[in-house]
Amino acid sequence: MALTISLDTGFGVSFNTAHAVITDFVMNKIYDEEGNKSFVITYSGLVYVDASKYTANKSPVGGFNYQFSLDVTDEADQTNLLRQCYTHLKTQDGFTEGVDA
Repeated sequence: MALTISLDTGFGVSFNTAHAVITDFVMNKIYDEEGNKSFVITYSGLVYVDASKYTANKSPVGGFNYQFSLDVTDEADQTNLLRQCYTHLKTQDGFTEGVDA
């Protein structure tokens, strides 16, 4: 799983086929003051010039870190947390136009 995005770096360099990959995620159980539990997913990833640079294990040109609360209702489907991270990533600035790669 990955996203192809357009990336404008802070150094004035742009990449039209940047390759964004989530590298890790973690789920933490949190209790509020009343003892109610919730789950927060925190994930991070790297952005490469393109898919070939990622495959060749070259250095990334950027990175990202995000988090979201996990939907724990009875209707929620928790079978693929990594997919949920990518779905959330697509709602973030700079990734909304991302194409599944």
